[in-house]
Amino acid sequence: MGLRQQQDVLARLYTDTEFRVRFFAEPEKNGLDAGLSFAEINEISEILPTELSYFSDSLISKRLREVRKLLPLTVSVSPDFDDRFRVFSSDFNPKSVKKHLEDALAFSKWLGGRDDVSALSKNVAKLEMTKLQFYSESRWFTACSLSFDLRPVNRSDMEISVAEPKRRRSIAIWIRFRNRTFHWVV
Repeated sequence: MGLRQQQDVLARLYTDTEFRVRFFAEPEKNGLDAGLSFAEINEISEILPTELSYFSDSLISKRLREVRKLLPLTVSVSPDFDDRFRVFSSDFNPKSVKKHLEDALAFSKWLGGRDDVSALSKNVAKLEMTKLQFYSESRWFTACSLSFDLRPVNRSDMEISVAEPKRRRSIAIWIRFRNRTFHWVV
């Protein structure tokens, strides 16, 4: 097996909890299935599962810190943001060069599809996801519909007050025109 394939298997061990548990339960079977040689399986098996788990947790913590920076409003309205991200990250591994952005976009979308997430958290995540898409994809126009009045967010330096905004249909709009960007929530 080449170095690239070994790195891919190690990365999967670091980021995929289920694969890591399966691998250490039956290293030979799962190692061969992943394309490793017996020597490579023995080398990886010498790594203690606790060390591997510790490193894995540190990677997830780094991902979480970066996503918190990209979704500050969602963090402010979601008291269980960190716990939800850890659940999400156990099933999702970004593949692109912009891993943190991909994480933030996928996490926002994941939150939007959950029944156990508050409507406010879903709306704020949708707002931030749309904003990230606008800026990261160099779009000239983008919009999203919301169920809450998030107009104050537009004027208050992207902070949501402790009081929950009232329910009101609104639309967030971003437009790029001649090197200038305009944003409204109406």
